[in-house]
Amino acid sequence: MKHIVITGTSSGIGFASVRYLIDRGFFVFGCVRTTQDADMLAKAYPKQFKPLVFDLIDENAIKESAEEVEGHLKGEALFGLVNNAAAVVSGPIAHVTKKDMLYQFEVNTFGPLNLCQTYFPLLKGKEGQQPGRIVNVTSLSGEIAMPFLGPYSASKRALMSMTHTLRREFYPYGVDVIEVVPGRVKTGIIEKLSDASDTYDGTDFEEPMRKRMESAMEMREFGLEPEIISGAIHTALTASNPKYRYVKPDLYFKGYRLPTMLPARMIDRVLGKQMRLLPSFLRSKS
Repeated sequence: MKHIVITGTSSGIGFASVRYLIDRGFFVFGCVRTTQDADMLAKAYPKQFKPLVFDLIDENAIKESAEEVEGHLKGEALFGLVNNAAAVVSGPIAHVTKKDMLYQFEVNTFGPLNLCQTYFPLLKGKEGQQPGRIVNVTSLSGEIAMPFLGPYSASKRALMSMTHTLRREFYPYGVDVIEVVPGRVKTGIIEKLSDASDTYDGTDFEEPMRKRMESAMEMREFGLEPEIISGAIHTALTASNPKYRYVKPDLYFKGYRLPTMLPARMIDRVLGKQMRLLPSFLRSKS
């Protein structure tokens, strides 16, 4: 049986991916932060599943999880590692604290790096074994840096770059490193963003933040189902000749890449008008 490690399996893309892969015959190690989530998943998936409880910022716990997985594999190579878990720190960059920015990178960038390093020996396997693959779930926010998602966008952009480096450095070992890039997905991320919106009341960004949240809440039902991303993850893990990245939804139209084919200054003006971030708005307040 092929074994997969997936982080962030308590909800959203990770939760959907556990079911998607189990239904296709895989054994899944699902990583969560709490024993409550571990118990919930173990009850939902009594077969072909084992929870791993650790926090992405806890290096010792990650090492212990790898030892636990190694014991279960009994000499087999690990088929895949899926770095899906992520946190969202939102707010205007002018007010985001260094502590919050560090936390954002600890979870979204350094956590996956630590997992790739720790699980690499299990993925490359022993001589004669088929090496496994790494799938890093990034975000279109890493390419299109939206206002008030600066910390998140920066951390995902860094993960994108790190994925390219890992792919090239792990190439001699046969361990492919593939990127899955979701756009808007129906998960609980919008609720997490709204929790932080009141923090900036009384600043110049109070109304733009509110506009941003209103727009996000209106558009959340137009996102992709998490199972679409699960399908892309499965393809990245199993395709005989995989692409180096899978973007969902597809942003290509007649050979052009959307919306990054638009001039950056044009995007600035469009977002500024939509979110009340134009110079005229600040002048009207004074």
